[in-house]
Amino acid sequence: MATVVLAGTLDTKGGEYVFIRDKILSLNFGCKVLLVDVGIRSTSETVPHGDITSSEIVVAAGKKYENLTHLAKADALDVMLKGLTQVLQDLYTKDNLHGVMGVGGGCGSTILSKAFQQLPLGLPKLLVSTIVATGSARPLIGLIDMTIMFSVTDMPGRVNQFNQQILANAAAAIGSMATNYATNHKSYLPIATKRSKPRIVASMISLTQPCVLAAEALLLKLGYEVIIFHSVGM
Repeated sequence: MATVVLAGTLDTKGGEYVFIRDKILSLNFGCKVLLVDVGIRSTSETVPHGDITSSEIVVAAGKKYENLTHLAKADALDVMLKGLTQVLQDLYTKDNLHGVMGVGGGCGSTILSKAFQQLPLGLPKLLVSTIVATGSARPLIGLIDMTIMFSVTDMPGRVNQFNQQILANAAAAIGSMATNYATNHKSYLPIATKRSKPRIVASMISLTQPCVLAAEALLLKLGYEVIIFHSVGM
């Protein structure tokens, strides 16, 4: 069974996370959904209550939850980032994570994206964010296969008539990606552990494409695997 992890600040965006969770379950993917709370103001009264609470996130970061309120906001967010990164890694190691998704504004998107970037290439990662409108989405992606979706409206803790379909699309996307990943990821070649052929990396841009593709054809005949990157970007 696939497990989708929905991570985010349930103290400020609980309504959106309830909607996304319920939408995934209603689509009958057969997924299990875990809510992970990284809200720095979450309490035992926060609705929805995380399957993994913000206090557990703080403990995973090696800190005491009762000390969180004494920290500056930036420091508290750093604690949440460290704890979330550790929790996601633990879930992945135990094969209890097949897709991860979050929604956020500025601070939330930064925390979630940095934690998601530590997960392996190929594991589905989806972030619905307001930051896309600023043109500053590049740091959210880093050097990993992050999927970014623009929320269009802000997400103040409830779904509205504009972002309802956007969040429903995101729920359908992460549910289907996680289901496929859970079923098929073990059949793919483990990138970091073994390779069947010697590997050559090349960069290419439109003007150099004929040359690079000609070289690739020759290298393939010689038994090499050729990985081509676009030379624009990082």
